[in-house]
Amino acid sequence: AKLTEEKKSADDRVAELEAAMAPISGEPEEAFGLVTREDLVGKIKEIADDCLAAGKFGWKNTIAQLK
Repeated sequence: AKLTEEKKSADDRVAELEAAMAPISGEPEEAFGLVTREDLVGKIKEIADDCLAAGKFGWKNTIAQLK
C-alpha cells in the first residue's frame, strides 16, 4: 500500500512538471527545446549579444552618415 501511494505521488509530480513545461499557444519557435534553466539563460545571452551587435552596427552607421 505504501509503495502504491509513493508511486501515485511520483506520477502526480511528473504530470505536474510535464504540464509546467508544456508549450503555450503562441510560444515563439526559439523557445522550443529550452528545457533547463541553463538552456534559457544561454538563449537570453545569445539574444542580448545579437541586440548589442545590432546597436553597435546602427551607431557606427549613424556616425558614418554624419561624416
